[in-house]
Amino acid sequence: MGASFDLISVGTRRASRRAFVAGAVAATAMPVAFASNAQAQATPGASPVVSPLGDGRYLFVGDRTRASVSVYSIPDFSLAGTVDGVTFGTHAGGLLLPDGRFVFADTTAGEIVAIAVGADGIPVISDRVAAELGGGVAWMAASPTLSHVAVGSIKEESASQVLNVVDLQTFENAALAFEMNAPEELTAWLLNDPLHIHVAVGGQIKSWELASLLAGDLEPLATIEVELDSHGGATDAVNGRLFYTTGPGTGFEVLDAQGGPAEYLTQIPWDVDGLAGGRNARPRVTADGQHIFGLMTPGLDDPGAWADTMVSNHITDMAGLSSRRVEVGTGNFGYRWGISDRYAIWAGYNADGGTVYLLDADAASETFGMVAATMPIATPANAAIPGEDAAGTDTYATAITADSRYGFVSINGDRVVKVFDLEQLAEIGEIAIELPLSGYDGYITVIEPGSTPVDIWGR
Repeated sequence: MGASFDLISVGTRRASRRAFVAGAVAATAMPVAFASNAQAQATPGASPVVSPLGDGRYLFVGDRTRASVSVYSIPDFSLAGTVDGVTFGTHAGGLLLPDGRFVFADTTAGEIVAIAVGADGIPVISDRVAAELGGGVAWMAASPTLSHVAVGSIKEESASQVLNVVDLQTFENAALAFEMNAPEELTAWLLNDPLHIHVAVGGQIKSWELASLLAGDLEPLATIEVELDSHGGATDAVNGRLFYTTGPGTGFEVLDAQGGPAEYLTQIPWDVDGLAGGRNARPRVTADGQHIFGLMTPGLDDPGAWADTMVSNHITDMAGLSSRRVEVGTGNFGYRWGISDRYAIWAGYNADGGTVYLLDADAASETFGMVAATMPIATPANAAIPGEDAAGTDTYATAITADSRYGFVSINGDRVVKVFDLEQLAEIGEIAIELPLSGYDGYITVIEPGSTPVDIWGR
């Protein structure tokens, strides 16, 4: 467990894209209620894990408005334990490591922590290190070898943000301060050997060799102009490319970093195949490592028209630098969703009720990216009313096991997670949870040791 905390200031300055982009590319079972009676408690002081890590599967539940996280065992769906005194940084999500540790930001304590479940089936904090977060967390992205993870701060009303670069072997943190050109969310990518770090600071992405930056060499190797209105991104670890989400009407800004410093490639548009509006605000890389799915909700001139608005899947071919978009369904969809090598699991509702959508995530399939199956689900008690603004109402979050056997959908605000058997395509029960997961504050995911992430961003 590390405690290193070095704050290095990195200045920024504007530069013209033209100076840096020469050669750019143009562009059915009866439901059963599961009991949750186990009350095993873990404490923030229970670190490191005393017993060896177990090999079971668990559903993790977090909520940024509560100072606790919960873990439920699979497949009996009972409460394995609650870790108190930890506030899950929902915006950045979390990263599951192959050894079973689940890494995320504790926004109240100002720490990067890892939760692990021991052989005794009880979750504890296995690692923790102080971090400069400012009370919020932007994005987190790991290196392809999972040696390091970079976690950005959200300091409200501040032009200076901090990137926490954590060594996942020693769990030591180096905090790097960046002056932002615009009030954007701090975003970073880690790629290559030797490891390079690429940091978006508001209209620019700057590149450094990580070891040199940590040693105090603050002069970037490259500075690339990009669009504003960002919201995270994705990493193409196969081809050494950076994908950067920008605003509606634009698309992914794509940079080539396989040679070390980043170079501008192209922009892949959001608006394709006759479908327009929205942006891929939470991109997820599919199991083949060469495609990105994105839940696209068009911006509404009339906020009350959400129930009749088509939500689509934006599918990016990272190798071919192209995109397409397919219709999924109308209504109010949850933006947080799970993916396996077989399915992406989405959920939404409209005036006709709630639906769970299974999208084909097999890149070799002829129906890749399209809806493969649907299942009904109850709507939240605080669901939006058709014809009225959906702001302040509840929707869903989803998760899926790596073997695509079980799907989980939280009915936000109702303190319940529905369990689906994805072989039977049926709801088989529910888990009563303690956290409310209201609005967009909630998060669920599956923890299972031995599963190596293809998508190396916190999701």
